[in-house]
Amino acid sequence: MKLDYTWDSPHRYQRWGPYLSFDGPAATCMRVTWQSKFFSTERWISFGKTKDCKQRKEESILDAPSRAHSFLLAGLEPETTYYYKISRPEDLALAKPPVYSFKTGPPDGARIPFDFCVVGDMHAHDGSVRRLVASIDKNVPSTSFLVSCGDPVEHGGRDEAWNDLFCELDPWCTRVPFMNATGNHDTDHPETYARFLDVFRHPYVDRKTGAYYSFQYGNVACIVLDSTNAGQSVATQGVVSDVQLEWLEHELARLARKDKWVFVFMHHPMYSTGDTGSLHIYELAYLELFNAHHVDAVFYGHDHLFEVYWTGRDLPWGGTHYLVVGNAAMANLDMRNPLASPPATYLWKGRTYMVSRDGILGGKTKGGPRNDEVVRSSHEYGILEIGFTHLHVDGDTCELQAWGVDNNLYFKDTFQRTGHGKKYHPPEFVQPF
Repeated sequence: MKLDYTWDSPHRYQRWGPYLSFDGPAATCMRVTWQSKFFSTERWISFGKTKDCKQRKEESILDAPSRAHSFLLAGLEPETTYYYKISRPEDLALAKPPVYSFKTGPPDGARIPFDFCVVGDMHAHDGSVRRLVASIDKNVPSTSFLVSCGDPVEHGGRDEAWNDLFCELDPWCTRVPFMNATGNHDTDHPETYARFLDVFRHPYVDRKTGAYYSFQYGNVACIVLDSTNAGQSVATQGVVSDVQLEWLEHELARLARKDKWVFVFMHHPMYSTGDTGSLHIYELAYLELFNAHHVDAVFYGHDHLFEVYWTGRDLPWGGTHYLVVGNAAMANLDMRNPLASPPATYLWKGRTYMVSRDGILGGKTKGGPRNDEVVRSSHEYGILEIGFTHLHVDGDTCELQAWGVDNNLYFKDTFQRTGHGKKYHPPEFVQPF
């Protein structure tokens, strides 16, 4: 009897990856993970600087057969292209098994220019992620890694949702590291949280208290928070738990001495004119901490739009950017509908919003999660458009761009690192419509 290694729909796609992630120094380590349609007793990865992949790592044949495998490759050389092959049955069944590749990062602290992208709320379905990564490939072909601010899938407890995601990421994820924050759609229960941990083998600090961690690439430090708090088993979703806040404070203090950019990624928004709005409890939890340690930028999703805020503009160190990046798969057009029920937190007048042009918007004025003071003083630009955010870091300078999946540029600005010349100025370019 012959085995069928194919699939008849994205829902049934079980050949995940291989997909890459950082686990250790980005210059010398890379984690490779994959899943196959069938169980296998043969578990190995071969790799090297040439396509013959002469180095090899194996799991013990005494281990229980499995469909999912993950290998950490360490001792690699910085800024070097490596090729690799895996023991997946679907690969080995081919006359010419595929050879994949990745490139290691620069040495820790190196001020070498590089690009990376940030997305949120991909909700993989109907080709949404495929369109997104195609646009990233076209407009940022040299992206070094991708960070997702949660909700990559519609339902973390359904196999078909994860199958959709990896079907649409293939083959992009075989060469670009993919780092993830938790979201409410993928980890709002202990069971879905456990599945997230199994799918994404990131360098978590303490899995029992949450999927939070940090990683560094060149002169950039990335802090990833778990705002669903281990599937709400430690605390309710929204603000991170006390344990996580304590770790965050220590991590920010540690990184403040490293002379690096500091970017924070999470799912639930601190400032937004979207559905969630700007709940004051988030500001109370984070603002003082982020200001004390001069965080450069904070990224989050949950609300399905793109927005930029620049808070603390008049502070000597330059203030912090806050970005809503939950526009990877959909835009919440109800924000423009005066008849929407419930009413929009802020009722947009059109496809874009700029407080300098439109003033403070009407909407849910009673009991709504509004923060008109921050919107008035800090809002720069917002758009209801599907797309991604691109950052180009060069020493102490960062260029920020917002792209649509239609390959149009909607926002562009360049700013300096906090404490190193960051000073408020209007955006370089906005698409006003």
